[in-house]
This record gives sequence, structure tokens and C-alpha cells, in this order.
Amino acid sequence: MKASEYPEEFEGVAMGIKPHPERNVTIIKDEIEVSAKKRDGHNAPCNICLTRNKWRQEGILVADSEGWLFLVGSDCAKKHFGDAVFNKEHRRYRADEEEKTGGEFLLKRIDHIPDLVAYAQILQRMASETSNPHSSLHKARKAVSVFRKAVDKDDGWLSVEGERSVILPDGRETTEGTFEKVARIRGRSVLKGKNVAPDKASEAVEILERFGSTEDERLDVIAKAEEQRKLAELATAYRHAVKALHEVREIVQDFRVFFGPENFKGLEAWAEHRKCPLDIIVTSSGNERTLEVDGMRRRCVINVKPLMEELPDKPACMD
Repeated sequence: MKASEYPEEFEGVAMGIKPHPERNVTIIKDEIEVSAKKRDGHNAPCNICLTRNKWRQEGILVADSEGWLFLVGSDCAKKHFGDAVFNKEHRRYRADEEEKTGGEFLLKRIDHIPDLVAYAQILQRMASETSNPHSSLHKARKAVSVFRKAVDKDDGWLSVEGERSVILPDGRETTEGTFEKVARIRGRSVLKGKNVAPDKASEAVEILERFGSTEDERLDVIAKAEEQRKLAELATAYRHAVKALHEVREIVQDFRVFFGPENFKGLEAWAEHRKCPLDIIVTSSGNERTLEVDGMRRRCVINVKPLMEELPDKPACMD
């Protein structure tokens, strides 16, 4: 019916017959679409009132308790069957559809879960390694504030003030202030006040491990969710876990980039510039990064070796 250009002519659909107001109604199918172009520019009519063509994308096939079929638009359905009755039935129908869709979604992905769990556990460990570097860096609050401004407003560029000579319209020479770009830094996630990677990774692992470690256990989890009408909820949790893993990977990669040798080489160059706006010392040696800003009680010393581990390949099911 959804593919038909004239679904109102579907066999069994009652044309121009008013439903009895006391009959129960059941939605068989919603979101039925027609192409107005293939109907000489016309939308589809409500089979009950037949006054004019009313809908194009929101057709609903309804059956009453006597077996009559009615093809109506969503607004007409509320008018003919009553707002309360129709809204209650539509909620029931959508809930059933969501359960059905959730079950199909999970069964298609049941074989992917072991790979996802293994991947998530590695990411969880790597995400936990970002906590100390994040905490240490943010002790240099003045520096972080400058870095964040550079990333948010200047596409990552750290600059120093300069000046240049310009010729005025009257021929006189003068100077004007400029900004000289010195180094470009990357790694926005590192500069945020809260590092969400560890919590997101742990949540993803927890969700995926609920499915169990064997295929039988996974099938049992899905079967139990079906009995409890929680398939849609379980499918949503699965999607949430996969989304979280994508986000965690991006954050961990940001840490690898920010604390990487190339980024810190740029930071050192900026810090050593004679016009650097911040009284700061930056060093990078092997797996050690240090920052010292005027006013700090002690310099930040950060061991970045755990961050330099290569990220695991993403499971194919995440692409």
C-alpha cells in the first residue's frame, strides 16, 4: 500500500462510509505516502469525508472492530474517531512499531557485540589514561585560558603582538599594531573544563557487557527485553554506547595530538618568543611535557607515554 499511487482504491477500503462512534479502532499502518506528481498534482482524499484531497505523507490505514478499513489523514482520523481514542491508539501503534524495529535492529547486530566489547574495553583503558594529563594541564589555568581562546576564536593560532609601517593617504609613514601568528595548536577536547572520556567509555562498556559473553546469553537478553516490552529501550542503549565510543575515540585522539611532539614544539616556539603575552616556560623531552606559568605554585610535569599508544582499529560494524 505504501508504494501505491492510489492507496484509497485499495481493495477493502470503505469509501464514504461513516464509522460507528462506539467501535474500537486499530491502526494497521501509518505514514503512508503518495506522490502528488503522479496524481496530477493531487493529494490523497480521506475515505470517510471525501470532501477534498487532504494528505500526501501522513496517510493512516485504520480498521474498526467490525473489520471495516478506512484510509484517512492524521487530522481526519482525530476528527472521525475522536482525539482521545485516536491518540491513545496511535501511541499504542507507535510503541509496537518501536518495539518491532528495536528487535530487528538488535538481531542484526547481535554478532557484532563481542568485537564492540573488546574495542570498548581498550578505549576505556586509554580514556582512563587521559585523567592525570588533563588534571595536571588545568593547573596552569592562565595558559589553558589562552590556549582555549586560540582554538575557539583563532582556529588554533597562538599569536604575538607586532607592528608594521604603513603609508597614510597624505604620504606620511606611521606604524600600526598587528598580530603575528607563531604556532597553531590542536586538541580542543583537552582544553575543556571537564574530561568526559573516562565516564563515557565506562558507560559504553557497561551497556555492551549487559548482553553477556556468549550468543545464547545475548539472545536471552533480547528475549527478556521482548517479554518486558523493552526492545526499543535496549536498542536505544546500544546506539548510545556506539555513539559514546565514537566520541571517546575523538577525545583520546585529541589528547594524543595536543600532547604530541609537534604540538608542543609549537607551544615552545610561542613561549620563547620575545613578545609572548604570557610569562610561560614550555618544555618537551621524550615522554615528558612541562608547563610553568607565572603565579603557579609549581610547574606542571606530565608523563604522556600512556597517551602515545596507538588507537585500536574501529570494528567494521561502527563504520
